[in-house]
Amino acid sequence: MLSINTNNINKNIPKALQELNKMGFDFCVCGGIICQFYLGKHARYTEDIDIVTDLEVKDFEKMFKEHFHVISFSYQPVSPVFFEETFSARVEIDDEEIIIEGMKINFYKDIVSKEYEINGVPFKGTNVEFVVAEKLIALNNELDRLYKHFVELYSFSLLDESVIDKKEVKRYVNLINEDENVVRALFNKPEVEVIYKLREDKKFFGPTVLPTLQAKHNVSKETMETSVNDWLAKF
Repeated sequence: MLSINTNNINKNIPKALQELNKMGFDFCVCGGIICQFYLGKHARYTEDIDIVTDLEVKDFEKMFKEHFHVISFSYQPVSPVFFEETFSARVEIDDEEIIIEGMKINFYKDIVSKEYEINGVPFKGTNVEFVVAEKLIALNNELDRLYKHFVELYSFSLLDESVIDKKEVKRYVNLINEDENVVRALFNKPEVEVIYKLREDKKFFGPTVLPTLQAKHNVSKETMETSVNDWLAKF
């Protein structure tokens, strides 16, 4: 089990994880929480919880209302714009809001999970390779993306090569890409193919976020782009 104690997260994340563990469904935590275990001082502050599951997410509202004080709950079905089935729940813990977001993954059984513990609370999460693959897909397939995903790819590129299994990243990239293209076909959308290089026409947003994240590295955006592309070329 990988274990850390950190103040670099929303203080109610451990409490929310405890409740999720009690709900009796299978899920894996992914996203920023998993980054905490691998990126160290380069991990960004995490405010919410991201999970993946193989359950129908339209049924989660009732489950959540039985375990949390739910402020709002939204469900996003598969559509010509969004190729994943997702939900977003704003819940209240100790008079403060926290967001829990979930995504249904059709190839969930193919995700390798690991046991983690944060501030004494155990939970099941994806391995780091899944997180890297998700960010690579996002930066490859979508024209506009938050700066945070780009900067985190740069942070991952700085890790010792033994930390991230490149073959495992490619396996996930292929699974994610194949799944998305199945959905694209349903809506007569053109298929996409992942290339291991940052798109030159990529448009980033979140200008107030980038300087904060760059300060942890003290390098220019151009240096980050070069380093990420050099790293991806090794895949």
